[in-house]
Amino acid sequence: MQKIYQFLFHNTRGAVRFEDTLKTKNISYKIMPPPVQLENCCGISIRLEYDVVEELLCPDVREVYLFKDGKYELYCENKQ
Repeated sequence: MQKIYQFLFHNTRGAVRFEDTLKTKNISYKIMPPPVQLENCCGISIRLEYDVVEELLCPDVREVYLFKDGKYELYCENKQ
C-alpha cells in the first residue's frame, strides 16, 4: 500500500510547476487547499499516493507531510 503525502509550496507558481512534473510522470494527484491543520491561509496543496517521495522533491516544495491514521506528520521541509 502506498503512503499518502500532502505537499505544500512556497507559492502558487511552484505548485503549478510541480503539477506539470506530476503530469509528465503520469502520477495521479489531487489539488486542494492546504488542510487547516497544516496552514491557515489560502493556497494550493497537492495530495498524492507514492512510494518514493524523495524522487519528487524540488525547490518549489516547502513541506511534505505524511498522512497517517487521520493525522499529518511532517515528513520533510525545504528551508530555501
